Amino acid sequence: MSAATGTLPQVLQRGRAFPAGLRPGRSPGLKLAALLHDAHEAYWGLADPQKPIKALMPECVVNWLEDHRARIDAAVADRFDFDVQLLKDPRIKLADRLAVAIEQRDLMLPPPAPWDDMLAPVDGFKVYGHPPDDAAGMFIERLYRLSRVRSTAAAKPARAKRW
Repeated sequence: MSAATGTLPQVLQRGRAFPAGLRPGRSPGLKLAALLHDAHEAYWGLADPQKPIKALMPECVVNWLEDHRARIDAAVADRFDFDVQLLKDPRIKLADRLAVAIEQRDLMLPPPAPWDDMLAPVDGFKVYGHPPDDAAGMFIERLYRLSRVRSTAAAKPARAKRW
């Protein structure tokens, strides 16, 4: 299924719960950002343009896409109460690249040519294809669990300061 044709869980179904499970950090906010790092694609109705395609686009189009993405990312971060800068955390980028390498190994046919910048898949992780409804349920369950952890942590009363 193309990321360009779906709802939020469908866009993120390709193991997008996976980067949050690669332990990018102990912070629930960072895990939530890892889970939602591609959420803007659901609102665009298309996947992020790949580097070779971006290189062919006029600069004004690339700038417009980046601005649009930044606004959507800020709205998602605001809605789920995490710092939008977490979306740029290098651990999320690394987890995403590892997820793509594992998905390529486990779910896709061999590519006709080598992919640029492809990382070697991590042994010990296996990705299985799921029907869209199952993938959506897994995504929503993970989102609920992570956002609940965030709201519970935020709701804890502050300790009284001792002078």
